[in-house]
Amino acid sequence: MSTDVTNAEAKSDSEVDPNIPEGVLASMQAFWRDLPEMLTHRRWRDRLVCYHRNERIGIAKTSWELLEKCEERNLTDDEWFIGRIWPEGLPPWIIEEIEGGGHEIDYDPEEIPDESTGETR
Repeated sequence: MSTDVTNAEAKSDSEVDPNIPEGVLASMQAFWRDLPEMLTHRRWRDRLVCYHRNERIGIAKTSWELLEKCEERNLTDDEWFIGRIWPEGLPPWIIEEIEGGGHEIDYDPEEIPDESTGETR
């Protein structure tokens, strides 16, 4: 298991995305807590797992199977989380800072080619 999981657990609450509903966040955190143990089961790798807060609802090949279980329990969309059993980088509730840089697109709107002739305007 990578050290990303333990490093991510050390992140402060101030980095938690405030737009994630409380029930989804609790479910994500339970998934993340259990992920290292689930990864030890080879037959579970690349399967989907659903959590309702701290409870693991099920493990399945398709999300439809898990969604049916949520519907049977009358859970709303803001109460559960489905994740893939696969090594992850950062927990999904952590706001990741992306450094600037990248590529700038610099164009002159006057130099856009005319669609009919292909010449610049």
